[in-house]
Amino acid sequence: MNCLVTLFTVYSFEGLVIRNIINHFKDWEYSFYKSAQGAELDLVLQKGTRKIGIEIKASNQPVLTKGTYIAIEDIQPDLVWIVTPSSDEFLLKDKIRVGTLSHFLKGTSKYPVPPYAGEFEN
Repeated sequence: MNCLVTLFTVYSFEGLVIRNIINHFKDWEYSFYKSAQGAELDLVLQKGTRKIGIEIKASNQPVLTKGTYIAIEDIQPDLVWIVTPSSDEFLLKDKIRVGTLSHFLKGTSKYPVPPYAGEFEN
């Protein structure tokens, strides 16, 4: 039973995050990215030449897989957000930020890594 509860929690959180982001960025195109080799990102937002990659993790201490890094290399987003349930916002690597859905939607940024999140207002 714990396995089912865990799966339900992960997929519910992922669905909640995706729905909120799509509703917030109404005039952006959105997609899921998965390569033939299995590299993937949960959500990719694009408006003109601007691109944001989003990975959703149910853990507040996310660990990115090799496949996630390959997906980032494949799509070359301007910015990548790792959305977690309740984490402080922090910089994981160059152009890769970790934070809550609220951090992402508000475009907050403690780190001066261009392009600034404010540039991605809808």
